[in-house]
Amino acid sequence: MGRRRLASLAFAVVVAAPTGTLLTACGSGSVLDLEVGDCLRAADLSAAPPVDVAIDCSEPHDAEVFASTEMPDGPYPGIEALRAAADDYCLPRFEEFVGVSYLDSELDAYPLLPSEDTWNSDGDREILCVLVAPEDVTGTLRGAAR
Repeated sequence: MGRRRLASLAFAVVVAAPTGTLLTACGSGSVLDLEVGDCLRAADLSAAPPVDVAIDCSEPHDAEVFASTEMPDGPYPGIEALRAAADDYCLPRFEEFVGVSYLDSELDAYPLLPSEDTWNSDGDREILCVLVAPEDVTGTLRGAAR
């Protein structure tokens, strides 16, 4: 079976967002404030006008941040390099978090990548790995084994 790559969805809204556009997390900041363990509704990442992104995991949601990593300092590497780094980092952590391999799972994963603007103006180097379920869930998907 071939290698299943992280889907490229417009979680890259962060990639395309113009400078100054903030998607708020818990009413206290931007998407840049999302952390491992935060739950959210995937559609809220691209909502206009911006909405609160992180929600309590006891609320119905279809996405959860399951891992994060920092890219090294330097010039903006470009989208393809960031996607490749996200694949290399997120896919192994998917199985650790969910309990089954990405190839065998009904769940999807998407990278939330820094934009060139946030890279250059905010020093944003973080890649967030976001787990997405096909339907709403309550609670964490950690150990869901599906």
